[in-house]
Amino acid sequence: MADGRMGTWMVILAVLVLAVGGGIQGARAREEVFAGSPTGDLDEMAPTAPQERGCAPYLGLQPPGRTPEPFAPGVISDAGERLHGAVAVSPDGRRICWSVLPPAILSVHCEDGVWTRPEVLPLPGAAVQAPAFSPDWSRLYYQAAAAGGAGGVDIWWVDARREEWTRAFNLGPPVNGPGLESQPTLTADGDLYFTGGMEGVEFGRGIYRALREAAGYSEPQALGPSINSPGIDYCPFITPDGATLLFASNRGHTGEELSLHIAFRTPDETWSDPVNLHPLIDFPNPARFPSLSPDGRHLFFLAEGRVWWVDAAALPSPAAR
Repeated sequence: MADGRMGTWMVILAVLVLAVGGGIQGARAREEVFAGSPTGDLDEMAPTAPQERGCAPYLGLQPPGRTPEPFAPGVISDAGERLHGAVAVSPDGRRICWSVLPPAILSVHCEDGVWTRPEVLPLPGAAVQAPAFSPDWSRLYYQAAAAGGAGGVDIWWVDARREEWTRAFNLGPPVNGPGLESQPTLTADGDLYFTGGMEGVEFGRGIYRALREAAGYSEPQALGPSINSPGIDYCPFITPDGATLLFASNRGHTGEELSLHIAFRTPDETWSDPVNLHPLIDFPNPARFPSLSPDGRHLFFLAEGRVWWVDAAALPSPAAR
């Protein structure tokens, strides 16, 4: 992480990477990118029948208790990759995705009753990061700089059910613009939360929301001052019901010492004061990139170069506020 100028430099870097082929991504076969969804309808793609069952959940790992543990040692954590981003678990639990540097999204999935080895998803573009499944499992969203985009780093999506990884659609305006739109996360209604450029704050980024509408998305609005402080606030995760927001922030600290926070939507459509999660999960070190399992039982986050997971029962709930 760097100072507020880093957002501009990352966009420039992403465009340069795209020009030279995108490293890992540049070696792929032909890719298709589209300026927007054919109809703009979240339900435009009919679901396909789920594949056979049989794999033990979460790679057969014993679920953690209330003490955080490294997740999937030798496969995701401590596997020789530089991790960078949140873990995304498909709603059916049969695919797990995560980001690494140099930019790529890796994945394991259940096939014939066995978890596969990690593989790079052949998603179009450079600076490919930040996988996020839609709660209905129809789409995998991600960030990338790719031909046909709005400029810089945009939010894209692919058909996750049909695994059409090389056929990507740009989310289009008003969400995507010439700057940076990254780290998407969605509610069951299709409302989108993401990290975007923001002036006058540390790191030059903030958290935005764009509401799903019949014709696409509303103009993105920055979340209020309880979420977007003068410091660093980014990498959001929204629960499917839209009631709970997880994110990383340096509030209460200086510089790049980030902590996981949780906030709840209030009846007047604002947000509660965020709660620092570290005392609740007994994790003393900086962390970022939070996410929850589809059933809400496990909290994932990135810290010390590893993905960690912990029983989410330690987290406060909206009813307890």
